[in-house]
Amino acid sequence: MNREERNKQVANYWSWVADRGELGYWNLPGWDKHQNLLASGNPHRGWLDVLGQKVIESVGNDGLVLSLGCGSGSLEPLLLSKGLCSRVEGCDISADLVAMAQQQADKNQLPIKYFQCDLNVPNFEKSKYNIVVAAGILHHVENLEGLFANVKEALKPGGVFLVYDYIGPTRFQWTSEQTAACNELLKEMPLRYRWKRGYPWYYVVARGAFNLMPWLRLGVVKKMAQRFLSNRQYCQFLRAKESRLLMNTVLPPPPEQFIVTDPSEAVRSEEILPLLRKCFQEEAMLPLGGTLIAPLFNRTVRNFIDNAKGKLLANNVLKRERELIKNEALPSDFVAVLMRK
Repeated sequence: MNREERNKQVANYWSWVADRGELGYWNLPGWDKHQNLLASGNPHRGWLDVLGQKVIESVGNDGLVLSLGCGSGSLEPLLLSKGLCSRVEGCDISADLVAMAQQQADKNQLPIKYFQCDLNVPNFEKSKYNIVVAAGILHHVENLEGLFANVKEALKPGGVFLVYDYIGPTRFQWTSEQTAACNELLKEMPLRYRWKRGYPWYYVVARGAFNLMPWLRLGVVKKMAQRFLSNRQYCQFLRAKESRLLMNTVLPPPPEQFIVTDPSEAVRSEEILPLLRKCFQEEAMLPLGGTLIAPLFNRTVRNFIDNAKGKLLANNVLKRERELIKNEALPSDFVAVLMRK
């Protein structure tokens, strides 16, 4: 798969996810409050409030911000409303999402300009921006070195790079300590809360085929599939074979599955922080959790929404994650960091 094909697949995949209105662990009741408590100790004060105040104190609030990986444009109006800047530019690999974001900004008469950009081959203008923000996008970038070098060039002297992202294991190959903690919590979950929801209908049909024909799981079938199927078809076969509609245990996903969904997903996530520290001066870092929440709730989250008992169960897990991270028994897979040029 060449870069153009890969970019098209990534863009199409996230446009499809947006159209379907898919839910993820970030929709878990109490998730925002949880991250706020980790960031500030205040359920109503989040990472952007904490680090945003530091940004305003150091570079002012009348400059131009560049937002990387803007998606459908939810963050950029927030940057304006919180007083971090007077103008924003946002970029994304998906032309559909860029158009959607621009339409909404124009409708609300906001000083935001969106444009399409592949962050693996960035070419931002030198010394143009006071602040660059990357929220949840760096774990989709393979050429981190090239991007960070260009961001550094694009920042004005003394400018800052504000990052919120997943920095956990690459391709979500979670650690044994992480999965062990998840599985202890999973034992306490009633059956009805462990069903995975939101899969496309054809995926459910494929899972049914594996259940009806267990011989498809035999090693010899896997070898035949690898020999006779295309790489993409083989990866889809593995994805259907290894996944389950009922979460009985938490295991890392097969890395091959990302070939057929988003090949950029968590491609070098565990290298983000070390590479940032090589290129910029770190001024602040906030732990934001996700170490247990993402593995446990990414496909089961629908079971906990609009459900009093589900919300109580979710709150218990969130509380447990905060305790483990604060006591340094587990690392935080999500962080917010403030870096200076």
